[in-house]
Amino acid sequence: MTRPRGPYKVGQERRAAIVTAASAAFADVGYDGVTLAEIAEAADVSLSNLQHYFPTRRHLLSEVARQRLADIEQDWTEAADEPEIHALLERAVDTLAQMQARPGLVDLAVRVSADAIDPAAPAHSWMAEAYARVAQENATRFAACAEAGQLRDGVDPLTASRTMQAIGDGMELQWALSRHTMDLPGFTARAIAGFGRAIIAPEHLDEERIARLEAR
Repeated sequence: MTRPRGPYKVGQERRAAIVTAASAAFADVGYDGVTLAEIAEAADVSLSNLQHYFPTRRHLLSEVARQRLADIEQDWTEAADEPEIHALLERAVDTLAQMQARPGLVDLAVRVSADAIDPAAPAHSWMAEAYARVAQENATRFAACAEAGQLRDGVDPLTASRTMQAIGDGMELQWALSRHTMDLPGFTARAIAGFGRAIIAPEHLDEERIARLEAR
């Protein structure tokens, strides 16, 4: 006999449905192109129910951005963590290229990132924690590459991680400001390729592989 769902489970499902509906809407028409009432209707909940979980649009934008980042982190976690520097750089470029398919969510992420500077913003705490966590996770990957002799002497893993993060964030911002006319994959690939040449040990550098990355 199936046990009835408790109120907590129902609440979780309802909240997830709202975030899913909001993500789809923001991806399709942008974060300002849909009302909270329309999102509530798409999630099959009342507006008051939506506002119980997300009192303002700012709160909902924050949660959609948080879930987007969590999905990206999960993709990286599930990928093989073999310490191979070329594969790490290629994965970074692939991640940015995939974002081109959902420009509305890139714009949303840029907006929420800027808003998160405000200590009172809904996204402030989780985004600060997420940036620090991602920086450390990638620093661990770069450290493994260094231990395998793949990086130049003196390359600091955390600095390399933060630099790669900055390239991605900077490209997202410029792409959003260009109204998506900038060649996001191309500029990202060339920037990451240049970064790779700067940090990879000469004896390990696969110039053909870097050139292929650069030519994307």
